Amino acid sequence: MAQSWISPYIAIFQRYFGQPGRVAAVRMARALKDLDAMDSEACLLRWENYCQATPYRFYSAERFAEVWEAWDELEPEKPAPKKTMKWVEERTGQRMRLVQVPLDDPRPEAK
Repeated sequence: MAQSWISPYIAIFQRYFGQPGRVAAVRMARALKDLDAMDSEACLLRWENYCQATPYRFYSAERFAEVWEAWDELEPEKPAPKKTMKWVEERTGQRMRLVQVPLDDPRPEAK
């Protein structure tokens, strides 16, 4: 079989999901043709990331084409959430409980 522009995309698809049927290959070609024409290397990288991270039951070449720019990295790093609260001990008689308070509360953080 002669190599065409779609061959690398099909090879990536096969690696994660198995041999695509004729209909799947046609849908893939329609969805990826314009993206490949814009930037083949970036599209292949993002296609690989998409296929690796997406379970087959959620796979859609059309959906990938809509959001392909988001697949630049497999799992983009997210900043850690900023700590705004802390846990402190609150005593009532002989009972003690933990309550969540803002960081600027003067009581020491529970250990």
